[in-house]
Amino acid sequence: MGRKSPYPEEFRKDAVALHRAAVGKSTLLAVLAVLAVLAVLAVLAVLAGHG
Repeated sequence: MGRKSPYPEEFRKDAVALHRAAVGKSTLLAVLAVLAVLAVLAVLAVLAGHG
């Protein structure tokens, strides 16, 4: 059994869907960069009291 992911199931599913939709249009690295930005924005929103 693997270790528990620190990311919620919905985030992981969205990440896979985004990567699959971007095949041929964007690299995996570019998709990961977008997800990293979204994760940072979510953390900042929570810290600011908007989440």
